[in-house]
Amino acid sequence: MEDPVRKVRLDEPGLEGDYLVAEVNPDGTVVLAPDTSVEAMLERAGATRVDDAEFDKLFVDLPRDGEG
Repeated sequence: MEDPVRKVRLDEPGLEGDYLVAEVNPDGTVVLAPDTSVEAMLERAGATRVDDAEFDKLFVDLPRDGEG
């Protein structure tokens, strides 16, 4: 069974944010990596996802390329 993703939130100035535990060393120290998931990036930006209808309402005049 795969290990669950472990997350850490730091409040230290200059380091504040969400991190993932990338590695646990034999001596008990850990290596952290920034959480780059879409959810974490949206939270950091104070943003939310929009559904297709809301997108169309906001960007009705946006040119489309027909690819999706």
